[in-house]
Amino acid sequence: MPVAQYRPNSSAIIYRVDANTLDLHKQFEIKDHFGGIVMDKQTGHLVGNTWGSRRFAEWDLQGKQLSTWDNPNYFIDYPDCRYVPNSKMLCAGITNLPRLRLPGARQPPMNSVALR
Repeated sequence: MPVAQYRPNSSAIIYRVDANTLDLHKQFEIKDHFGGIVMDKQTGHLVGNTWGSRRFAEWDLQGKQLSTWDNPNYFIDYPDCRYVPNSKMLCAGITNLPRLRLPGARQPPMNSVALR
């Protein structure tokens, strides 16, 4: 379970939770905001994503970083990921947040992204 500062380029602490007692055990610290972590049940490694899902990384359980890679879908943030079999992650993502429209309020123009 990651515990991270609520800002990009910050830091995070990765904890293991004992499912029987709910005791927390500190695993390691990371020098970036990694808010999403899943365990690859085939390798036993942890895979996580940074603030805004700009990068992914993989660690062993002692915190040794094994690899890192950029998000190929750089315009999609993945706030929630789950492990699925065969060393895969299933992630839900968003590209923007809807704006609240208030009656009579002047609204700035919305940015748009053209997708192919």
